[in-house]
Amino acid sequence: VPDDTQAALFELCMYKLRVDSRLAEDICYCLDGLLDQQASTLPPEVFQPVVKVLLDSSETAGEERARVAILRSLAELMARACDECRPCMEPALLRLRLRVEAELAQGRPPSGPALDCMRALIHRLGAGIAGQADALLRLLVSAAERSNGPSGTGGSEEALRAAGTLAAALGTRFEAGFPLLWPALSAALASADEPEACLAGVAALRDVVAALGALLGEHALPVLEAVSSLLQRSEEQLHHCIRAPAVMCLGEVARAMGSATPGLEVILSLLEREATAAAAAPSTEGAPQKAPAAGARRSSRRRTCPSVPTSAAQEVRNDVLDAVLGAYEAVVSGCLRSENLPPALRLALPAMLHFACRHAASQGASTAVKRVAVKLVGALAAHLPADLAAFASKDQETKACITMLTLFGSACPSAAVRQFASALTRLELFRAEAVHF
Repeated sequence: VPDDTQAALFELCMYKLRVDSRLAEDICYCLDGLLDQQASTLPPEVFQPVVKVLLDSSETAGEERARVAILRSLAELMARACDECRPCMEPALLRLRLRVEAELAQGRPPSGPALDCMRALIHRLGAGIAGQADALLRLLVSAAERSNGPSGTGGSEEALRAAGTLAAALGTRFEAGFPLLWPALSAALASADEPEACLAGVAALRDVVAALGALLGEHALPVLEAVSSLLQRSEEQLHHCIRAPAVMCLGEVARAMGSATPGLEVILSLLEREATAAAAAPSTEGAPQKAPAAGARRSSRRRTCPSVPTSAAQEVRNDVLDAVLGAYEAVVSGCLRSENLPPALRLALPAMLHFACRHAASQGASTAVKRVAVKLVGALAAHLPADLAAFASKDQETKACITMLTLFGSACPSAAVRQFASALTRLELFRAEAVHF
């Protein structure tokens, strides 16, 4: 679509939306098609009036379906717009924030799509959001605590995810906001019978942990206790979409805290248990799983918890196994920042290496899995070459897998992966094997 025609089409869509909101769903469908093709070239002089019309129409539309369609198109527009449009985004965020504040003041649960728009704007504004950060966090916490409606109308999940995005945008500056957000996060983690809310809580918590790093500090213990309690639920009590992200959350806390991670031996024990259970799990076909409520025109960025079809049972197990491998890599990466490895990590090395090698060498292991395995085993080879060589010399399966990972990593396009693979080539165990790359 040529730029001049694109501008005319946007103008036509906005004109029709202003005069007849009953056509909102059809107009937004056309608008989304234009965004799919042309958003990267949408100039600010077109972006700004389009945003104004969408915001105005979302307030005046008489039907809920029309408001939802408009707000979701607005979120797509914000996510896809070019960087030159950013100066127009902060006023739009302020307007949405004031609207949600008014809804809460009137005792009404905020609109999920409105919170999705705010999340898209927070992500695009990044560190520039600092001026509104305190008001936004208080608003999102209030929305998460008061929203009890179904997905897409109550806003609890959307508020939590937006809070996680706010933490990611602020980085370590979010430290003071954690005590305010934690009660809402812990409540979500405890709501395993509401999988959408629980998954949103885990996702937001992972964003917060990544943002704070070592500044998580004294909050690490209650975080680990909450995630551990979640993982101790049986397969019937915990929806399949939650377990793998929760496993990764354990690893990310350990990456952030390093050797200062409280209860590291408990984390490693949980990871070993999850790996064993996933590897031995029978098919989950027929298992009762709670599916999310259906909603019209879900955003493509929205993550859901679908039920598990028979053909996807193995994929679910692989997700957990991949998450355990990633969590092990995160634990090792965090602990290796210290001069002295924690005793708990040394004790867990045999089980960790055995799992990593077995999973990376399994049939159908993805390139991503092999890269993580190279990082994990390569980091251990760099810091504990004698231990790794001794372990591999006693286990031919492990030795063969490390050789495979060495070959794979040395040919990997990623310079970081090749660096980890170089530590494997220096192992005394393989000096006599004439491996050439």
